[in-house]
Amino acid sequence: MHKYLTYTKILLINDLRRHHRKNALIFVFFAFLYIITPLLLGILIPFFVKDLSIIYLSLFIFMFTVNIDKSLMRILFSSDKKQMAILKVHLDQYIFGKDMSKFFSTIVGVLFFILGSYLANLIINGYEGAFTIAALAATSFILGYLLRLHVLLLLSNPKFFSISSSIGYITTGLIALWVFTVFRFNLLTNSLSSYSIYFILTFTFISLLLLMNWKKNVRNVPIFNSQKELKEKRKRTSREFNHILFYEITLLMRNPPIQWSVLLFILTLSGGLFGLILYGVNTNQLETLNIENDFLFIFSVIFPMIIISNAIQPYVSFDIDGPILPLKQ
Repeated sequence: MHKYLTYTKILLINDLRRHHRKNALIFVFFAFLYIITPLLLGILIPFFVKDLSIIYLSLFIFMFTVNIDKSLMRILFSSDKKQMAILKVHLDQYIFGKDMSKFFSTIVGVLFFILGSYLANLIINGYEGAFTIAALAATSFILGYLLRLHVLLLLSNPKFFSISSSIGYITTGLIALWVFTVFRFNLLTNSLSSYSIYFILTFTFISLLLLMNWKKNVRNVPIFNSQKELKEKRKRTSREFNHILFYEITLLMRNPPIQWSVLLFILTLSGGLFGLILYGVNTNQLETLNIENDFLFIFSVIFPMIIISNAIQPYVSFDIDGPILPLKQ
């Protein structure tokens, strides 16, 4: 644990030194933004939300998603990655330190928010259920961050590099889905206190599993785990292809010409436009626009087909005898 804290401290100090202002002003700004403001917000929350269970339950989603894309970029493209490997910094320490250098201020804000809301809840509602609500906040906080570390470890694998650029959109969608669920089922007004013990036990059990997995499979692993990859590579057997199409498909899946997120966006745009116009035709909502059938056919059928064809065009012809083979082995 001492190595975790030491490496995190070094990264935080380096980030502060990048600012050209005096450190006193930086700490004043930090205290106002991440200590005073969350504390005051936490004190006000119990006056608007009677049951804090749903608020503390939301910490799980918050800790898991917020700024995870920025932490991933630091892990993947850090300029000191080789230096840390030379200094024998392990992969778990590296991921933890890089994430803390970006997420430390947010964690401080969350902790002071929990402190303010918990103290205000004690003053308003007394000590009844105080231990349960505190345990729910702690387990939700810990599980969210443990899941965050495991997702960062998973996405730092080069196999998942193609989706690293779209992870921000995915996490934003998860937050939006959670907010929709909360308001759709009126969870802010419905009491969840009776189910808190089940959430606590579930979160505790999953957290213990994640901790054991982290300690067993991630701890003391080098940043560049070349020996392990070399052993796994030697165990693999080369595939034989009787048809060149299967070989092209294999190369295509391993090295796509464009990112899958871009392709999905184009296909979604085309399909959405196609469906929207067909909906307007079937519901007779386009008759008032005086659009001719030929013109409507072009935009409802031809235009989406053009976009889709342009999206799949890079996949039609794949150069298998060019420099891609020695480059990608």
